[in-house]
Amino acid sequence: MIDKPCIAAKDEAYNCEWSTELTVEQARDEYVKAFILCRVLCREFSLGDPDAFQFNLSVGYDLKGIQSEKIDTFLNTLMDAGSVPVFQESLALCRQAVRDGVFLHVSQADLDAIPSCISNSVTLSTMHGCRPSEIEAIADYLLTEKHLNTYVKLNPTLLGYSKVRRLLDDLGYSYVEFDRKHFDEDLQMEDAVPMLRRLMDVGRRESLTFGVKLTNTFPVRSMGEVAGSEMYLSGKALYPLSLGVAVRLHEALPELPVSYCGGADGGNTRALVDAGLCPVTMATVLLQPAGFTTLTRIAGQFTSEGWSVSAIDGGALSSLAGKAQPKGKGPRNAVRERKEELLPDPDHEQCPMVCGICTLVCPNRANVMIGTGKERFVLHLDRLCNECGNCSAFCSYGGNPYRDRLTFFSDEEAFNDSTNRGFVFTKDGVETSDEGLEPFITAVQKEAPYLPGVRS
Repeated sequence: MIDKPCIAAKDEAYNCEWSTELTVEQARDEYVKAFILCRVLCREFSLGDPDAFQFNLSVGYDLKGIQSEKIDTFLNTLMDAGSVPVFQESLALCRQAVRDGVFLHVSQADLDAIPSCISNSVTLSTMHGCRPSEIEAIADYLLTEKHLNTYVKLNPTLLGYSKVRRLLDDLGYSYVEFDRKHFDEDLQMEDAVPMLRRLMDVGRRESLTFGVKLTNTFPVRSMGEVAGSEMYLSGKALYPLSLGVAVRLHEALPELPVSYCGGADGGNTRALVDAGLCPVTMATVLLQPAGFTTLTRIAGQFTSEGWSVSAIDGGALSSLAGKAQPKGKGPRNAVRERKEELLPDPDHEQCPMVCGICTLVCPNRANVMIGTGKERFVLHLDRLCNECGNCSAFCSYGGNPYRDRLTFFSDEEAFNDSTNRGFVFTKDGVETSDEGLEPFITAVQKEAPYLPGVRS
């Protein structure tokens, strides 16, 4: 059972400890569908060579679990998904779309060229406190037995307690509380360097790439942003910590490939890539008001002819890390006060205005803007919501959009189980929670007939 709310990304981000709400089989199917869809979109919108992007698998958390039949099957089928029903079903849907003229630039030949190998690389996540010998054994297994290019995600605790405390204090995050437990129990730098050197040697022998992903989230004491007694820090506050780990490891292992995650955004992604940290992944910035439009701005930084991926530039990396570590106290304590003032009001029922922020910050896009003549309203889609709570964190009026907003239910069972104000289409018509919803229902039928469960 996952505690909710589990995400709050108002400034820096916090989340509860959880990886996915999907089963292993569901996750496999989503990988396959996304892989095929990305290749189709590459061709349809002339985004470049469909072979030019890399899907990376993610596994954890211990050797016994990764060697289990369930995870072994997951890895094997994504290295060759040809026999997986969802692979053939997805291709069949695309072929029918080509015959129906849905695509302008996708041909049957393009679909025939889609390979069954979804991925040949994996990122390993381990639990905080995992022994060095366990980390090394898992990575060695993935390289030598599964023959996968392998990256190991490491923790910001590699910097040490004193360094992390000083960095966060200097940036104004003195209110972020944590103790020495994870610093004492997690992988230490003196163990990490020789271990990584050995694994790089294994990768070379196997003609595979071994590297690290920097960094994991950082465990801190709960301050009420999300459910549970412990939460995990990410986003902009993690940026100087992740860069600090990157500098330390590059100084010890100049040839170690580094994939980056930790506070990447529109203002630093190009500089990270120019410094040789690649690929760069991000999540927190996509959960904030600009939403996915941030990706458009970042992509625009890479459209020129003058950039390429190169080896890590130690000077550029050190410069980035230096700029991320300002001297003196920062302004974040004032931000903290404003966040506390805007914590959700449990008695709030409906926002007095439609700002649309909740439509941009939802990771599942479960809040959408719908129009009724000159007025517009936010419709909450029950089917897409997992109640992570991020929309509540950003609501300027202290509301809970996933509970307060007019809700569209795609089936009667969900409608009957919910206390939300809303409606559902049934075989006999429309069932509503209260009267006066007809204009909203008509607007949904007109503007969003594509939603599963909508009937004219």
